[in-house]
Amino acid sequence: MMDLLSFTCARCDRACQRYGMGRETGSPICKSCYLSDLTTPEAVAKKQIIAGIIKQLEPRLSLSNILAAIDASASNLHGISVFARQLKADPAVLLGSSRATKSIYGLVVNLRKAGATNVALPRCSNCKREAPLTARNGQERICESCYHEATAEECFTCGRRRR
Repeated sequence: MMDLLSFTCARCDRACQRYGMGRETGSPICKSCYLSDLTTPEAVAKKQIIAGIIKQLEPRLSLSNILAAIDASASNLHGISVFARQLKADPAVLLGSSRATKSIYGLVVNLRKAGATNVALPRCSNCKREAPLTARNGQERICESCYHEATAEECFTCGRRRR
């Protein structure tokens, strides 16, 4: 017997519990499909917040280019939520801050492809290179090379520093 909340998702045809409604058909969809839909009211509202912050930094960039860069950088509602939370807390992460996450790095790359000139790629707090910052050094983030250098240990046998 099928549970009243169970159904077949209108998008992926999997049997699962209802999570939301598909915007194009009004049919029930599963959680996975709902979270990957960047046209839900929740996702649109968060993208507007992100776009407003970016628009203050990049007034010459069109709203459609900004939204396209956001869509290219975040593939689901969680990614959009992370961007909104990070940019509301510290918009300076778009200006080369070493507090920027790897996902912010991707957003800046996509904004630059769209024609942004005021945003800057994050710089490692140790070597100051523009790179994805994948590790932490206290509050600041560092690149993978600096992380490996900081965590390298001396080989007991030969005395060389190794990862």
